[in-house]
Amino acid sequence: MNKFKILPLLLISLLMFQCADQEYPAQEQLQKDKKLIDAYAAENSLEGSYIFNDIFKATTKSPTGSSNPAANDGVRVKYNMSLLDGTVIDSDTVFYQHGQQFFIESFEASLSSMKKGEVSTFLIPSFYAYGAQPTTTNDSSVTIPANSVIKLDLELFDIVLPKHVPQAYAYYENIEGDTTGSGIFYTITTPGGGAEVADGQTVSVKYKGYLLNGFEFDSGDSFSFVLGSSTVIAGWEEAISLLKIGDKATIVIPSALAYKSTPQFKAGKMIIPANAVLIFDIEVLDAK
Repeated sequence: MNKFKILPLLLISLLMFQCADQEYPAQEQLQKDKKLIDAYAAENSLEGSYIFNDIFKATTKSPTGSSNPAANDGVRVKYNMSLLDGTVIDSDTVFYQHGQQFFIESFEASLSSMKKGEVSTFLIPSFYAYGAQPTTTNDSSVTIPANSVIKLDLELFDIVLPKHVPQAYAYYENIEGDTTGSGIFYTITTPGGGAEVADGQTVSVKYKGYLLNGFEFDSGDSFSFVLGSSTVIAGWEEAISLLKIGDKATIVIPSALAYKSTPQFKAGKMIIPANAVLIFDIEVLDAK
């Protein structure tokens, strides 16, 4: 399972991307950044223009698609984030739901300007990246100096409608399984050999719940509920009814069968964004 190294959920940039009609709070620094950006673009023969007023974009490979990713679409993207001196901050190829704050806002805004098949380079002023204070990546392997202009190279391989995200996730993670008519993807990783579970039974399960970026939002070693009583999300009701006692399975649930457009919070922090596809590793311990 891919786990985004640079900024997973809740570890967003110190300063968020600002809309075009909002005043930049440090015009002097912005002008310094733009001079650096213009000089870097000229030295590296990057032909492009400023989008959203302050982010420079240069497209190096034209798109094959005709539409931009919308919020909650699944996107398969290769990225390389670096300082202008070439120091790599993070680099990976991932599949995730666009616009759910898995990355800093300037990353998401840059990706929003792209189409399937496109390769582009973005030069991001410091205010829209990591701001005026030095910071480090989550694994502390790279220190990002204060007021750093960021170079972001993106290649957008695929855009997937939200309803198809579970199947696309399984495809990109090389997981074989089945899809229900409602859109749940499931795979039995270890058959248990026990009896089938049925509505009205009290089912006990061990589970872990993840977002597409690998963020674990919940777990339990022995959680019990009555199957068919609507006390758990609809995706659980349907998927667990397909299992037997002792089965271990991975299920990927579309947001329509999970929490839909309602984000979930724990201790005041958002742990599940709105419209999030959810992944669960489940073991059926008992049913009676």
